[in-house]
Amino acid sequence: MRIGILIGISEYKNGNNLPGCDNDINAISEVLNASKEFAEIKVFSKNVKSNIVKSELSKLFEGWKGQSIEELFFYFSGHGSFISNEFYYILSDYDESQKRQTSLQNLEIDSMIKSIKPKMVTKVIDACQSGVSYIKENTNIVEKYYSKTVDSFDKCYFLHSSMTSQYSYQNDELSDFTKSFLKAINRSDKPSIRYKDIIDFISDEFEKSTNQTPFFITQADHTERFLDTSPELQKVIDKYITESVKEIENVKEEESVKYNSYIDKIKKEAEIYSTQEDVSNLLNQVKELIEESELKTEINELYEYRFSFEHNLRYLPKGILIARWLEDNPNDFFAKPDYEQTSYQEEETANPFWGLTSMMRGNKIVTKYRNELKGFEQPIDIPYKYVTIDFKPLFPNLKQHALLLTFLISKKDIKFFYAFTGYSETDWSLREIITNFKWSSSDFLIKQTDKILEFLKNKILETETKLVEIIKEKFEHEK
Repeated sequence: MRIGILIGISEYKNGNNLPGCDNDINAISEVLNASKEFAEIKVFSKNVKSNIVKSELSKLFEGWKGQSIEELFFYFSGHGSFISNEFYYILSDYDESQKRQTSLQNLEIDSMIKSIKPKMVTKVIDACQSGVSYIKENTNIVEKYYSKTVDSFDKCYFLHSSMTSQYSYQNDELSDFTKSFLKAINRSDKPSIRYKDIIDFISDEFEKSTNQTPFFITQADHTERFLDTSPELQKVIDKYITESVKEIENVKEEESVKYNSYIDKIKKEAEIYSTQEDVSNLLNQVKELIEESELKTEINELYEYRFSFEHNLRYLPKGILIARWLEDNPNDFFAKPDYEQTSYQEEETANPFWGLTSMMRGNKIVTKYRNELKGFEQPIDIPYKYVTIDFKPLFPNLKQHALLLTFLISKKDIKFFYAFTGYSETDWSLREIITNFKWSSSDFLIKQTDKILEFLKNKILETETKLVEIIKEKFEHEK
């Protein structure tokens, strides 16, 4: 028999929510159910707490022992982190100080899978990194890690959404990777769909992307089938993927009529570009939105809503992570890593080839210089370069929290980076921002003003809702 485990985590206690992950897992669940090829499908979605999922998984694998398992299909959509040579599937109640207790380790999952001895294992990991690489020196480290784990299984397919140094992108609908996975099924005109067909489609679709590069590890014959096509399956796909092959062909046909020359194409494409004035107008509207926002939940009795608009990116917490993203990803943004020359002293060994006099003088201390990455700079004239939205407590037994927001700008695009974090208290009146957070990002055309304002409005409300959950969990369960 074939069995499936689907985990989609959209709500996080100490991290940025990923609403698209819930849709990812619903879509994959409906696909598997429509195929009628899986004897059992277990779904964990939305708010997935560590104690519950670990207990449930233990029961499931215990029940599957001794049965003939043709394939175990594992699909994860949510935050993921690679730390100290281990991949962690981040759960809703993840706490960095208790990372093993509040996450699922890949090694842990592999041990459970091996206990039931399936003939084939398929893992699809759509892990949305909420920050840039932890391992900047080796962007392929996750790929190498998974390559080593294939030896644990006779046959396996591992599909991973991105390299360590990249984000996996998503919006409120579907992640880009899951959407591509579904489109691979949708585009197939074959009676059955192989895993190799899906891999080939996703590879081709992301080939030109510099921001996200999926990777695949296989130990199989490439003849292994994912599903048979059927009208029922097609209905499910159509529900999530609105564009069909026919529609795409029609668009291409229209484009060939519309663009009679490369000059026409240039003129049409130029319409999506923006001026410096457009950028200033957008940022002023964003400023107005933030200034006019107010707390909408019951925490308006507990917190004061404050904000500041800053120019000096040197003071942006963890701006160095965005700088590393700029280093690792070719782009057209008006931004660049910000380096500072620093001095250091080093003992220099006397060279015997310089003669006896040099040897008698012995080693000497010399001053050397190196460039240290401090963050990033955006040398353009704009109203402000980052925003701190503070939720300042009105009572001494509450902690201060913040929503950080910054952005990169090009001639047509704006990329928002945002993060939720707290403050540590150094005395009764001084606080320091906690820097163990990771950045998430969303991309827009500068001209998508309404969409951008709606996104930021929802992000502020989402932060407030997260703060309510934190307070309730602390005080409603406190004895």
